[in-house]
Amino acid sequence: MGKIFSLMRILLPIFFILFSSCSQYETPHNIIPEDRFVEYYSDLLVVRQEGIMASIDSIGMQTRVDSLNRAYGVSPDQVKTTLQLYKNNFPRWRSFYERVMKRLETLQRPDTAKPSVSKM
Repeated sequence: MGKIFSLMRILLPIFFILFSSCSQYETPHNIIPEDRFVEYYSDLLVVRQEGIMASIDSIGMQTRVDSLNRAYGVSPDQVKTTLQLYKNNFPRWRSFYERVMKRLETLQRPDTAKPSVSKM
């Protein structure tokens, strides 16, 4: 009986560490796919900048963000969860943000269509 308890004392922390470390890398089910999120986040930055430049109040900004969410078929919770996933992993965040910046540069070219936000 004593051997069982001492074995349990050793194995229990090992199982705890294994299960907790596996759950850290588990991807939530409601995240937005990366390619789509790059487009969404780029458009969100454009919407925010346009709002600042046009001195749009917070209610007007929220209306624009809600329209963007509807256009992409995402919920505020999905956006929040996806952002948190990227921000918790700096290399992934940096890669994602570089893609966003590249897309914004592409959108600035005169021969490139404006983001989907302009359709709203």
